Amino acid sequence: MIGESGWLNPAEFPPRGERDPPVDPQTLIKPSPALVARGKELYESNCSTCHGRMGLGDGPAAGTMTPRPRNFTIPDGWINGPEIPGIFKTLTEGVKGTSMTSFDYLRKRDRMALVHFVQSLGAFPHKTGSQQAMEALAKELAAPGERVPNKIPSAWP
Repeated sequence: MIGESGWLNPAEFPPRGERDPPVDPQTLIKPSPALVARGKELYESNCSTCHGRMGLGDGPAAGTMTPRPRNFTIPDGWINGPEIPGIFKTLTEGVKGTSMTSFDYLRKRDRMALVHFVQSLGAFPHKTGSQQAMEALAKELAAPGERVPNKIPSAWP
């Protein structure tokens, strides 16, 4: 019978999720103290295990990874580049052949907050990106609002 497994009965609690409204891309492309603070919070819970608290690529899990996680404090060796569109691409798609997985389950606004925090870790000058890349990113960010599924587990294998 439905509901006897101990999980929520989908007839009584249908999956709803959330719908984020569209945002003005310029509010996400320009770093702000609020975006960087949100990025720091997300970084600490999602990224510091591998990349370390200061972004040096020396987190507790780093020693088990080949290649080692990215050191965000230096300008060299970034697969997709240290510019805004490149970091966003890395967060969205991950990096094949590495332990860097996709974080596409995070809202676009949260991925952009992470972009700004990651850039804040480096002491080198960060460019925004080419005009063409920034226009493409702005178009992606301006897309219709996102549907974020609810996170209630439905079953264990």
